[in-house]
Amino acid sequence: PVLLDLLLDPPEPDVLTVRVFTALTIGASESPELRAWMAAWIEGFAGFLRGVIEADHPEASSELVEAVAAGITAIYFNTESLRLLGEGLPLHEDSRRAAVLLCRALGEAS
Repeated sequence: PVLLDLLLDPPEPDVLTVRVFTALTIGASESPELRAWMAAWIEGFAGFLRGVIEADHPEASSELVEAVAAGITAIYFNTESLRLLGEGLPLHEDSRRAAVLLCRALGEAS
């Protein structure tokens, strides 16, 4: 799926953005305002994914759409955070396969 290609196989990974996000996440543990902002931003990201999924799979139940969007969001942020360790970790490819399996569940539910 194109969305997974863009998220999990970017043509040029942006390690600087990963570093900034990691620093903000760490800082959020000590700042309620930053914590709320980061939580809202991540929820907005998941909401965007839900919208894309709903548009592509209008027959899917809202429960399944929520689960797939949450899974892809978690896979994306975890995979991005591991980019700091370098490319080529087996976990990158395994994570992409897991995201594909989540997307297949949408097709199987129709």
